[in-house]
Amino acid sequence: MPIAGTNFANTYVFGRGELFVDLFDNNGNKTGERFLGNCPGFSLNIESEQFEHFSSTGGLRKKDLTVTLSVNFNAEITCDDVSAQNLALFLGGTVSTVTQTATPVTNEAITVNQDREYQLGATSGNPMGVQDVTSVVVTNVAGTTTYVLNTDYRLDAAKARIYIIRGGAIANGTTVHVDYTPTAGTITRVSSGGSGSQTGAIRFISDNAAGPNRDLYIASASLSPSGELPLITEDDLASFTLAVGINERDSGTPQIIIDGRRIGS
Repeated sequence: MPIAGTNFANTYVFGRGELFVDLFDNNGNKTGERFLGNCPGFSLNIESEQFEHFSSTGGLRKKDLTVTLSVNFNAEITCDDVSAQNLALFLGGTVSTVTQTATPVTNEAITVNQDREYQLGATSGNPMGVQDVTSVVVTNVAGTTTYVLNTDYRLDAAKARIYIIRGGAIANGTTVHVDYTPTAGTITRVSSGGSGSQTGAIRFISDNAAGPNRDLYIASASLSPSGELPLITEDDLASFTLAVGINERDSGTPQIIIDGRRIGS
């Protein structure tokens, strides 16, 4: 307790705020700060490695020296804004736009089995296939038999998928030809990367529910996925966690800077 008569007030904080990530390009240059969206969790973690020496001059060894050898700064971000850009950040990958043209496809060969589904347009170069198709016709390879919709196969035109009906005229192991026309449009695609992490700067701008606002800047950080990204959830929003390794940007820049808000003129 302070000496009687000394004014003292505890500083309690109920933290809130906005997180921004400024990814570096291949040359280490900043590309601009992007708002991550709603992040219900952001925390710092500090680990230190210490050397301890004990005196052996008496019967009871006593520690007489402690030297801090290293300090390791890390952080963790929990985000429930599952945007395409944030998915790419979690996967260490990229966001791209796939253009789908309305070019008719004829005689797409698919070897099928009953009670199974098949994605139209799926190739080694585009395993996701196409979406939103029209004018779908399924025939045998010779083109002499046209199979009947809802008798031999079912169609989900929006997803561009066909299901081979059990007991229909399409036998197991049959190769069918499918004609269709994709609907023109674009698709946002997120692809995982090969590095497993991305580097950039992090800025936190606080807007606390209680307590003084203090903003934070990390000049260089490695962001990598940590834990799971739930794609099916029961009674909660999907969220993901990013592990943040805090690096030294250069010898003149602190790894972490925390500023209070301006006071006075």
